[in-house]
Amino acid sequence: MTDVAEGTRRLSAKERVLQMLQAQGEATNIQLNALTFRYGARIFELRKEGFDITTEAKGDGVFRFVYRGRAVPSPRLPFEQG
Repeated sequence: MTDVAEGTRRLSAKERVLQMLQAQGEATNIQLNALTFRYGARIFELRKEGFDITTEAKGDGVFRFVYRGRAVPSPRLPFEQG
C-alpha cells in the first residue's frame, strides 16, 4: 500500500524545506540539497509566500539559510497574478 491509500500524503519538497528550517532555525545548502536538488526554487517560493528567510555566505561554497518567521506579506504589484 502507498501512503496515499492509507490516508496520509507525502510532504512536498517545499513543505520539507520549510519543516527543516522551522525545526532547526537554519540549514545549509548541503543539508537542503539532501532534501531536494531544487532547494533554491523552494526557498524562492517560501519567500514569495511571506516567509522571512535570509541567506549568509559561509565560504567554500557553503551558504546558511536562516528562518526568521513569517513576514508581513507585501502588497502585490499590479503586474503580478495569483
